Amino acid sequence: MILAPVALNPDLDDEAVRVLARQFADGDQDGDGVAETEPVNVVVLVPSERAATAWTRHAHHIWRVGDLETGVKKLQAGHVGLVVLVNKYDGVNLPADACRLLVLDGIPRPLDSVERREAVALADSTVRLAREVQRIEQGMGRGVRDGEDYCAVLLLGAKLATAIHDARHLALFSPATQAQLKLSRDIASQIKGEGLNDVRQALRACLGRAPQWRERSRRALAEVRYAEHGTVRPEAVALREAFDLAATGRPQAAAERVQKAVNDLGDSDKPLRGWLREQKAAYLHLSDPVAAQQALVGALADNTFVLRSVHGAAPVQLKAAAVQSRAAAVFLAERYRDGISLRLGMQVLFEEVVWGDDERSDDAESAWQSLGEHLGFASSRPEKLYGTGPDNLWALSAAQQAVTELKTGCVTDTIAKKDMDQLGGSVRWLNDHNPEVEALPVMLHPSQISHAKAIAVPGMRVVTPALFEKLKEAVTGYAAALAAAPDRWTDEQVVREQLAHYKLTGDRFFTTYSEPVHTV
Repeated sequence: MILAPVALNPDLDDEAVRVLARQFADGDQDGDGVAETEPVNVVVLVPSERAATAWTRHAHHIWRVGDLETGVKKLQAGHVGLVVLVNKYDGVNLPADACRLLVLDGIPRPLDSVERREAVALADSTVRLAREVQRIEQGMGRGVRDGEDYCAVLLLGAKLATAIHDARHLALFSPATQAQLKLSRDIASQIKGEGLNDVRQALRACLGRAPQWRERSRRALAEVRYAEHGTVRPEAVALREAFDLAATGRPQAAAERVQKAVNDLGDSDKPLRGWLREQKAAYLHLSDPVAAQQALVGALADNTFVLRSVHGAAPVQLKAAAVQSRAAAVFLAERYRDGISLRLGMQVLFEEVVWGDDERSDDAESAWQSLGEHLGFASSRPEKLYGTGPDNLWALSAAQQAVTELKTGCVTDTIAKKDMDQLGGSVRWLNDHNPEVEALPVMLHPSQISHAKAIAVPGMRVVTPALFEKLKEAVTGYAAALAAAPDRWTDEQVVREQLAHYKLTGDRFFTTYSEPVHTV
């Protein structure tokens, strides 16, 4: 059984799920404070130390890589309780009683700079989705090691919930997992919109080996058929063959091999096509630098996050939507097929902004851009697109644009001079490239206080973590109101009313969810 509580009811709290997990580890499956059943081993997979801290008060043990060999033996030998494994989604076998309830709390992040850059460039590509699905499936497979084994799985957070709700993700799971997800969705449909007690009862049916559940599970898996041979994505084959050609001194042939993969791909996946064109340019550069620069121009047309040509790209002026509510309704209609997807999609944006973690800064910038689009603002990332300008730019109206620098990774208690200077430079960048609009300087920072040596940018506003939480509550309410009935989010009038109610319009957004900078 695989359940994502927040997909069943977006109002369910992750902390409540953590409490439930500890109760199952203690044998208190009905949550009344009395252990009336055999306690079970609960294993929680988290992608980082930061994610592990949320489990500190609930876990019996938090184990890192160095603890695993001894720890896994303990789990396999008997009851240990609730155990958190940090950043270990594969290579751990937890059969039978070693793990009866498995919790995935997040997806592993790319580890090195090359992987992180690829993750940004291919964020909207099927390739990236497939890799995420593979990691999720690897994690879920820790608790079931053969056909007779059983384990219940809980997925925490909106991003994981989206993975088992969104059609693009679902198609990428293996046949067996798809069958289990389909069966779990049948169960989930019966408790959709209900509270955590209904999730608790579903888990008890699975772990208690209820005859009806066992029969349905066996029937679902009995019909699963795997392909006789595995498949490797065509572009992966092409890139390997191109590498081999370049390694033997044939860079032109390598570029032609990548171009064939580009031609075969067509328009089905533009982010991937742009990424492949960048690889082609890298091979061309070895023999024809001019042609390589021309290839990068084409790559940039498909994917704005690939390498830029040495000649650069002229910044394109950002134009405000004629009507904010109309732009928002069009964007939401194209993005979401149902209300649950809409609410999960909004929640994912806020999950991606992690304060105090500099490695997540790029995720925060991407989420802030997407938030603008969800609210009907024209939104872009000039620094990523052109190598200069602000982290983010929102067109609040025809006359005003928010020039935003995201410093969510900072841990200082004042805004440093270099960060203030950067914001000032970004304001000047907008004034140079679009002098007809007024620049509203904005910074996301853990502090609203300017350092003594820093000169505050005139008129600047600061979004602090406290105000960001206030914004999160407003956007969550906005999404819930739009999802209250089918297709409400496609109705321009409804969207206009909700944007106004939650003060998310261009004229009220930053006066509500930011504050003036304070100087010492």
